[in-house]
Amino acid sequence: MNKRAFFALFVLVSFYGLAPAATEGLVYCREEAGQSNIFANCTQATCTATEGGYSCSCHVQPGPSVSMNTCTQPGMSAVQSRYSPVQAYQVCPGHTAAWANCLGSPCVFSSDHKTATCNCSPGLLMPQYIVVLPTLTCDPDKCSNKIIHSSATAGGAQEMTQFLKNNHFPGFTSPKICQPSIN
Repeated sequence: MNKRAFFALFVLVSFYGLAPAATEGLVYCREEAGQSNIFANCTQATCTATEGGYSCSCHVQPGPSVSMNTCTQPGMSAVQSRYSPVQAYQVCPGHTAAWANCLGSPCVFSSDHKTATCNCSPGLLMPQYIVVLPTLTCDPDKCSNKIIHSSATAGGAQEMTQFLKNNHFPGFTSPKICQPSIN
């Protein structure tokens, strides 16, 4: 089973409370001696639809991060998409919204190596998904179906927060969670 299919299945099973361990498959990517810890951070990426998935433009950065199953070292032209902690996120109703699942996805560096284009899988249609906020201000308008975000399920975001706490991620503080507006 490929990484994206495994993550999608894991999130689906975890969301319904059937998974034995909430953080199964997540790995903490630390800088190791002689190895680079550069990754594509897609937590605030916007995406466009492609045949069978999404193309997302993600920032490239060094530092500790989290991925699925393995931490792949960057190559000359390729880099792995990983998760880096966020300050806040907006929970959005998700029954019909499209979003991209980029965690662990393969990416190609831009010519200046400051961004990377990542090939991400479609996110599962779940009751809720999240959109990372650039500030601590809640913004339900970020849930607009007009923009496709690199995202996760609300349950997946809670599992990631618990994983970061359990692994004493450097400088980690729990993100502010903005609940969906009720109309």
